[in-house]
This record gives sequence, C-alpha cells and structure tokens, in this order.
Amino acid sequence: MWIAVRASGAREIAAQGPVQELGAIAHSAPIYVVVDGQPFWKTEAVPDLVRTERQILQDLVNGPVDPMGDLEAWETVNVLAPQWERQRYLLRARVQEADIKYQDILKRATGARPSAAQARADSLWLGAFALLALLVVRGRRFKS
Repeated sequence: MWIAVRASGAREIAAQGPVQELGAIAHSAPIYVVVDGQPFWKTEAVPDLVRTERQILQDLVNGPVDPMGDLEAWETVNVLAPQWERQRYLLRARVQEADIKYQDILKRATGARPSAAQARADSLWLGAFALLALLVVRGRRFKS
C-alpha cells in the first residue's frame, strides 16, 4: 500500500480544467509502506518493470532529440537541439544514479532482503511522513 498527503485551499482560482475548479490543491508523491522489512511489490512484475524503465533511460541518453516533438516547438525549436546536446553529459550521470537504484530494486525483489539498517530507515521515513500528515490534517481543522 501507499500513503499520500492531499491538501486543498479555500481560495478560488480561475478554472484551468476540471481539477482546478476545486480551488488550490496539492498532492504529495506516494510514500510506499514496508512491512516486516519487505515491500508490497508484486515481485514477479519487477524484472519487466525495471527492464522497461532502464530502457527508457538509455533511449533518453542515447536517442536523438526531436525538437518538433516539444509541446511548444514554435518557441523552442531553435534552442532545444543544441542545448540538449550540450547538457546530455549532465543527464548521463543522473541516469547512472537511477540505474544503480533500479539494479538495487531488482536485487531486492528477486530475493535479497534489505538490510536491518535499510528497514529501520524506511520505518523512520514512514513515521516522519505520518507525523507530517497528522500535522497537516490538524492544521487544516483548526483553520476551518
């Protein structure tokens, strides 16, 4: 399972689609729950998911850039291709970091149990997140 924090404000803003009609909103990224040192993963799906994500990263680093595929090509076409090539080397280091994390996920999903230190760290993050969520909910109740 996962948990997330969602907050909404009373201040109305101009509608920019069905979600925006609700006013100001925010939603955190998911925080995944680890029980007894084990993630909730569907472990048989992890190898294919990791392979797919690693391929996407390699395609990003090695593939050609398509300036006309940008959402605002009319404004970016003249700078996107040259800047992409100048910045690609910076992306390679980040892709290598992500690749190491994907390899770790694969290792964890295929049998290697996380260390006790990792399980404690996961528990601490979950506790901190739960506390933050509680503070947000209580703060919102007091403001109403």
